[in-house]
Amino acid sequence: MNNTISVLICIVWILCEAAFSQTQTVKRGRNEGTLYIPASNVMGNGDITAFTGLGGIITSEKAEAGAEIGGAIGIAGILQVNLQTSFINFNRLGPTEAHLQATIPGNDRLRFFGFALAGDLYLSTSLDTIGVNADSTKPEFNPYPLFSAIMDLDWLSRPKQLPLKTYVAFGLADDPKLLFEYRQLSFKAGFEVKRYQHSLFIDAGMGMYKEKNNSSSTRQTFDQRYVWVSPGGRYRLRQRFSLLGSLRWTVYRHVDKTSSLDPQWFSINLKFEAPLFFRETNTEAIRTMVFIEKKKEETNKEQTEQDIAAKSSVLTNLENTMSDIQKEDETFDYKKEKEDLIKRREKVDALMNEIEELLNEDKE
Repeated sequence: MNNTISVLICIVWILCEAAFSQTQTVKRGRNEGTLYIPASNVMGNGDITAFTGLGGIITSEKAEAGAEIGGAIGIAGILQVNLQTSFINFNRLGPTEAHLQATIPGNDRLRFFGFALAGDLYLSTSLDTIGVNADSTKPEFNPYPLFSAIMDLDWLSRPKQLPLKTYVAFGLADDPKLLFEYRQLSFKAGFEVKRYQHSLFIDAGMGMYKEKNNSSSTRQTFDQRYVWVSPGGRYRLRQRFSLLGSLRWTVYRHVDKTSSLDPQWFSINLKFEAPLFFRETNTEAIRTMVFIEKKKEETNKEQTEQDIAAKSSVLTNLENTMSDIQKEDETFDYKKEKEDLIKRREKVDALMNEIEELLNEDKE
């Protein structure tokens, strides 16, 4: 257990050191999806990404933590390979997965509709005690080749340039740890608001289970199910590396009390993605240009609003000044002033007449 934790800490430290040594240029992968639903896009040819994750779940009977490490590489323009393995409670090897995802031609640029099919290989390492020859002291390595399908709509490519991406996914594996005991169906849907650097998303899904034929079960339908919802987000570090996080709740469950199926009630998950080799493709370049243009429009709009506000302030001050002058004009009574002036002139004339009379008397 201690060795596993030490290895994970070293991996995170190396990836963080790589992150903080990079430039501030915004970089994003065209295959970036949500935490539970990948995008239908694939990585660029030769691009390599490593990732590590931590998580914890709570069920009605137990609490469990775990970690995962893995990586992905792009092949040509329409293929991508993902490999990952998990550690349950940091001391027991969990399922190891390999996914070969193929997308439709033209999905290497900003488009509205995207679709992909994936061949999924799960190497189950659960303690399989169901089989007759099973040994409960060690895990059985049983391979389960399955498939999944992904469809998404990128609304940023529409004329309104809405930064929203919607996802729908279907697969035959809902919980790889239980593939040895249950046949499964998985339905997922997601909504993601993809901003210039960061994003917010909400995933929802339903898992359906049917016990495999064995001596203790006669079930033939997917009559056990549960529904979950998970809000989360993507925070970009140094404009390139990503930290994903989400909380997940089970909002509905219907399971047989006699079954060993115990869907999680609550979980928290964190994932760190580090592109080791990355070449920007048309999708990321166009998306960056769209956001830069929108940013320029917003800046110009703000500057225009500031100019209008400044001119409006000048006009307001001018109007106030003219209003004050008008009020002064309105309080000045010209008629009264004229009457007062006439009276003053009459008084002056009367005084002048008195002076002339006095001068005439002196002469006599």
